[in-house]
Amino acid sequence: MKKNTSAKNPIFRLITPIAILFTLLMITVFTYVFIERWSLSDSLFLAVTTLTGIGPKDVAHISFYGKIITICVIILGLGIVGYTISKFVELMLEGDIIEYRR
Repeated sequence: MKKNTSAKNPIFRLITPIAILFTLLMITVFTYVFIERWSLSDSLFLAVTTLTGIGPKDVAHISFYGKIITICVIILGLGIVGYTISKFVELMLEGDIIEYRR
């Protein structure tokens, strides 16, 4: 009989938020690459700074569609980042990780 490892290991509770965050990051990067015609590194830089709420100050040329994408990423990203951080803090405060390691 198979064991339900997701119920026992508390780290599995972080897989979904991290997967959603990573998916949004990749979609954002490739959208900037194709719409703005930026390099992969510039697109990744803008996507990460937008998702974390830092916001770059050196974005020189961004099109109307790029601005719309950035607004959507800010709204979605901050919610997803906040949710991911809250799940991690929840695991730490509940002590599930320490109990699992014993």
